[in-house]
Amino acid sequence: MENLLIFDLDNTIYESATINKTIIKKMLSDFEEVATFYFGKDTAHQIIAALKQDSFDVALKKFNIEEKIRQEFAEKFRKRNLQMEIKPFSDFEVVKTLKEKKILVSEGFKELQEAKIRSLNLENLFSETYISNTLFQSRPSKKHIFDLILKRRQITPQHVFVIGDKSESELKAGRELGMRTVQVKKLNQENSIYAEFVISDFRELLNMLKS
Repeated sequence: MENLLIFDLDNTIYESATINKTIIKKMLSDFEEVATFYFGKDTAHQIIAALKQDSFDVALKKFNIEEKIRQEFAEKFRKRNLQMEIKPFSDFEVVKTLKEKKILVSEGFKELQEAKIRSLNLENLFSETYISNTLFQSRPSKKHIFDLILKRRQITPQHVFVIGDKSESELKAGRELGMRTVQVKKLNQENSIYAEFVISDFRELLNMLKS
């Protein structure tokens, strides 16, 4: 059976700190405008402060933001059609040469993640892309998405490699499902207890996939 590769996005394929801060400011500005219309300036400022500290789903839950308002913000941000000056890690080029099927599984604000994918020119590299949208509380976990992939593809976990940087996210989820887990350490992260393999260069995947 052929192996399947599941990749995380942020700090796995590229360094998230390289995103221009103006992009984030525009995103927060859009949300503040929508929030001000519905809640007034003072509450809008509080919501933006929370968004700077937590993920969207956690921050918006604190203020009981209705789905209609979340959708309005998403549409407003989508219309910007932003392009970011971000690039994959240089050694990621080797991934494009691998014959194995590749799937991208990411979590974050959907419209922002899609803008990153466009800017990194990744649309045609992955056979499937899943984004757990942090704008909504009912979003699926990565473990749920991984399990869905297993069932849809009728593939055994031992033939799936989960490749990412976050210990408590994709690596833990992959390990709990019996998948092979590969931690990408580009930014001095601590070694994950859930990682079967630890790499600092994507070229290390070549030998790993042959074994």
